[in-house]
Amino acid sequence: MLLVHRFWEGLVAGTYVGHSEIFQNPTNSWRAGGGFLRGQSAAHLRFLRLVMADGPRAGIDPIDKWQYTEMGGQAGSYYLIYFGREEPTNWVFELPRTKLADGVKFKVEILDTWNGTVTPVADVFVTKKKTDYTFADAAGRSVPLPGRPWIALRIKRLP
Repeated sequence: MLLVHRFWEGLVAGTYVGHSEIFQNPTNSWRAGGGFLRGQSAAHLRFLRLVMADGPRAGIDPIDKWQYTEMGGQAGSYYLIYFGREEPTNWVFELPRTKLADGVKFKVEILDTWNGTVTPVADVFVTKKKTDYTFADAAGRSVPLPGRPWIALRIKRLP
């Protein structure tokens, strides 16, 4: 999972990670130019590719590389938060202020990057200025999380 973890960390940092190995098995090798991946990473990387394909057309950029290193996306419209090895049981809905205003509506999905599942959160979150630097949910709500590693959140602005 360490390889896949690094891909996710790279993605939210605005970096598109690649992987290349040379195996000494000429009938089933992976090289920079392609081949067959072996091990457990291929399925997890396939899920990451699906998440990327469903993401913003402009790609994933760092939202705030100094304060929110776990968050990438397109400020004001799309956020991807990757918790990595952490095992949080709750995430307070709070986003950096860039391109946000009061009353912006968002849907949240919980991504299990290990099992390749997407679980929609039923609530619609509505932004309200919390500090000079952040916007939070107007009702003060948070997102319950499963308390295991390799979890991410996908947050999309509603029209």
